[in-house]
Amino acid sequence: MVHEFSVTENGTEISNGTYELIMKESIYSGKMERLIQFPENEQYLGFVKTGIINIYKNEKLNISDNNADGIGSEFVRIE
Repeated sequence: MVHEFSVTENGTEISNGTYELIMKESIYSGKMERLIQFPENEQYLGFVKTGIINIYKNEKLNISDNNADGIGSEFVRIE
């Protein structure tokens, strides 16, 4: 299933597009976990966009690139 997203910076939309959620084995837990992936042609926005996702207290989203020496990005929900 394909979903839509938008990225805002200082109240201005700087990007939008689509993403997909799939299941993949996490190197962190060894379990199947949700992985978010974006089409290859999406522009680079300066943050990790493909990786294992974790949601904390229904307000923070963390995307880890699923590599042992990898990087991640954290997002905060805005209403």
